[in-house]
Amino acid sequence: MKKLLLSIAFAIFISFQIFAQIKEGRSYMIIASHSKKALEIKQSTNIAEPGLILQQNDSTGNENQLFFFKKAKGGYYQIIAKCSDLSLEVKNSSLKDHDTIQQNKYLGQDNQLFTLVKTPNGTYGIINKNSGFGFDVLGGDKSFGNNVAIIQYPGSSHTNQLFRIVDFDKVQNTPIVDLSKHSFLYTGEWDYRKPVQTIFVVRDGKIAWSYGIPLNNEKGEMEELGDATMLTNGNILFCRKVGASIVTPDKKIIWNIDAEKGCEIHSVQALGLQKVLIIQNGNPAKAMFINTKTNKIEKTIILPTGNPKSSHMQFRRVRLTPDNTLLAAHSDNGKVAEYDLKGKEIWSYAISNLWGATRLKNGNTLISSFPSTVTEVNKKGEIVWEFSEKNVTDFNCYLFQGVSRLENGNTIICNWCPWHLKNTLDWSGTVQVIEVTPDKKVVWEVNEWSEPQDLGTASSIQILDGLKIEK
Repeated sequence: MKKLLLSIAFAIFISFQIFAQIKEGRSYMIIASHSKKALEIKQSTNIAEPGLILQQNDSTGNENQLFFFKKAKGGYYQIIAKCSDLSLEVKNSSLKDHDTIQQNKYLGQDNQLFTLVKTPNGTYGIINKNSGFGFDVLGGDKSFGNNVAIIQYPGSSHTNQLFRIVDFDKVQNTPIVDLSKHSFLYTGEWDYRKPVQTIFVVRDGKIAWSYGIPLNNEKGEMEELGDATMLTNGNILFCRKVGASIVTPDKKIIWNIDAEKGCEIHSVQALGLQKVLIIQNGNPAKAMFINTKTNKIEKTIILPTGNPKSSHMQFRRVRLTPDNTLLAAHSDNGKVAEYDLKGKEIWSYAISNLWGATRLKNGNTLISSFPSTVTEVNKKGEIVWEFSEKNVTDFNCYLFQGVSRLENGNTIICNWCPWHLKNTLDWSGTVQVIEVTPDKKVVWEVNEWSEPQDLGTASSIQILDGLKIEK
């Protein structure tokens, strides 16, 4: 019976059985995917008392929330509470669901051994050797409270049964999941889980404003939200693949342009309050400078493309630089190129599988590319800084899309997952946005997939902390 239960649990995760690369002697936090709360040994006057249960609570980084993983035979782990030096176990070697996880003296029994099963989104199921059941936050994936017991339950891949295992010795209790750290404008392309695609403004850790468009418009065309910017009057310029618009805070469209037949718009830039730069992919691809007050196209520059007959992947980001040049990320042509306003190429940098590029204040160019890489190059084409999935151990990186540099030197990166994770159930728990220091430490994350804070996929984020809205 025991072997049967174990085989059932493993069958649930059979397509992604990758055992975690855990280092012995390091302290780890176990974070519930659905609630982002830490697992901990329940507080007591005697924290070393056997039988204290495992529960979820707000993350503090205290020792009762830290655990060591010690390897045992057969790919299993002994999980040791740092606060007590006692091991986690299923109470009384139970084979019943809903029985609790507690700490106790280690005796080498199967109810004290666990295997870690990694899912495609980088979270883990923690499966007991004796019962074949996994850790489960009591109450299901809507259980967000404190002091909620951790039980064992048959695996179902619900987010309350999946956990991030975070290396505390690297994190050092930095509040990287504090959504209130920044105010920001956020949107993402191809969130096909829902019939409505949404732009969000987040302030003080909560959604303060949102605006949605249908996934498919009245013509049956699929719309994608890939680029968005808040202007200094509070209006928001955004593109939707089949067009671009400006929406006011009271959700009125005050300007709009539709893409020409067979063309797409994935890149928009506000140039003050009355002019915009619109990039229309197509044959030919065009950079259009438009006065939104008169609706007049004041200048058009034809942009070369790698595949004129296929518009979709030509451009995702083109920006007017402070030097009055166009910086274009040629997604279908393997290079970032800079053009003067007559369309003449004056600089380029060859890089395959790129998504976006932006010119920094220091004159360097910041580029996002696949697989999961952000590269900063100087005018000589020399790489002066680079961040990639190789620098991350605690979560999975997917396709880095929108990227920007903050005044403090940190880099904001959108981590877009739909291309890699075809099953939308796997999206929950993935990290959508990260903030990275110059020394490549992740100091902030956005990980919001549960209502009422479900932000969806991440393609574009604008940090609003220093933006002053003109009344």
